[in-house]
Amino acid sequence: MKRFATWMPIVAAVILGALLRGWQLDQQFLVDDEWHSLYRDFRLSYWIPTEIYLVAEATIGLSDRMIHGFFFGFGALLTVVLPLAARRVVGGRAAAVYAWLLALSPLLVYYSRFARPYAAALLFSVAAVACFLEWWRTRRGVLAAAYLVTATGALAMHPLMAPFVFSPFVPRLAALVTSRERWREDLRRLVSIGIWVPLCAAAAVAPLFYAPELAASTAGESARDPAMLIELFEIFTGTSGLASLLMAVLVGAGLRSMLGSAPALCRNLLLASVLQIGTIFALSPGGASSAFIFARYTIPVQAFVLLLSAIGITRLAEWLAARLADARAAAWIGVLVPGIVVAGVFVTGPLWGFFRYPDSWMNAELHLRLTRMESQYRQSVHDVSAFYRQLGNTEPGSLTLIEAPWYLETHRNPYPLYQSVHRQHVLIGNPGAGFDLLWQPAERHLKSRRFVSLADPVELRTRADFLVIHKDLAAEMTPLIPSPAFELQPPWDGEIDRWIRTARDAFGEPFFEDGGLAVFRLSEPPPAP
Repeated sequence: MKRFATWMPIVAAVILGALLRGWQLDQQFLVDDEWHSLYRDFRLSYWIPTEIYLVAEATIGLSDRMIHGFFFGFGALLTVVLPLAARRVVGGRAAAVYAWLLALSPLLVYYSRFARPYAAALLFSVAAVACFLEWWRTRRGVLAAAYLVTATGALAMHPLMAPFVFSPFVPRLAALVTSRERWREDLRRLVSIGIWVPLCAAAAVAPLFYAPELAASTAGESARDPAMLIELFEIFTGTSGLASLLMAVLVGAGLRSMLGSAPALCRNLLLASVLQIGTIFALSPGGASSAFIFARYTIPVQAFVLLLSAIGITRLAEWLAARLADARAAAWIGVLVPGIVVAGVFVTGPLWGFFRYPDSWMNAELHLRLTRMESQYRQSVHDVSAFYRQLGNTEPGSLTLIEAPWYLETHRNPYPLYQSVHRQHVLIGNPGAGFDLLWQPAERHLKSRRFVSLADPVELRTRADFLVIHKDLAAEMTPLIPSPAFELQPPWDGEIDRWIRTARDAFGEPFFEDGGLAVFRLSEPPPAP
């Protein structure tokens, strides 16, 4: 029973983390950067594991569920692996708090739901450093092999993880110069693993050889602003304002404690973090002037920040408990203080009040919250049709709408806001099939139940209750970003009037029509009671 009680907090955190990452995941549309690795030209997305998509297409079939499931797996796995690995270093209580901070991290929840490789990059990067340090301590060859595998995995997820992954070499190479003892043996060990590093790195970033211009195409594009590091800390910890100040104090306390209890590990992780942040700051890759994009390029650092936070929270609880004479009260303090702090971080962070049903745009909305553009997004939508407001009076999730056309970029897609008003299921009417979703030739085939062909009236009637055709979708909101991320010609240009005529012929006169929408009822209304 005591053993179960020891592990229960970590198990509970893992379960909750999986629920947050999987909630309505099968109903999410692929949006924004998720389409990068699905482009026709493989060179445009060298940092995404496109090969996995190609294998899936040739075997089980490429689908949005498979794509989301792949990254969900890594996101859920890190909430298990990292606390268990940290447990023998920082103790069971701090590891449990660490598990909760990882499970509730808004950034990690986002990258476990969104098809981008940064949660996987964090897991591989931290595992690589841990394997190297343990290999250096124990000299076990299997750990050297594990380092090479995890380092390759990290670089395959994103080449910019290199500073963190290769950071353990720096103090060892420096020691060769300053140390007179065992330097020959240390040099031999570094060479034994170092000769394989270039091969692993080359294998991981092989696509760069096909498009070397991509490696430097965005370097130096972003402005450097040291003040952005404050926002970076807030993104890592999921806090803001006074809460982030409190968390900074706890991180400082955790750093002091870890330097005393595990100095070698702490110094190595601190060096890795400084090298990662400093390299990204110096390179200034495109978009890194945004704290959110900077955070994804430095995401392995978040694992260390949250670990220090967990240690600091645990030490605070221990300090308070030590000042109580009553042993039972002290034991309760040891549980309540971490619980209150973690709950406070969750309640004051972007995940609080975020979950509603149904919601097919949770990933897009969480991105808006993390980038602090939610209010700006809502203001950019010019109006909400009376049709959507009318649907808002019906039972949530009782109807299904097919919206057409659509933009895959959140910054010019008003559908997330509309669904928050009408609270019904949403599908997208697609003028083509397969890769026509991307306005590209259908050279690859993406299976998705979230899209319905507008050319098939039978399927339209089977899948939904209403077909909503937007007469001028671009005019319904002011894009948040002046130049769209995907400058492609929409396939519906000049086709909207034809869609409406075809819908009239198939479904009769519109159920609702105004200057912006033409809505057709696809199902028969329920009989009057």
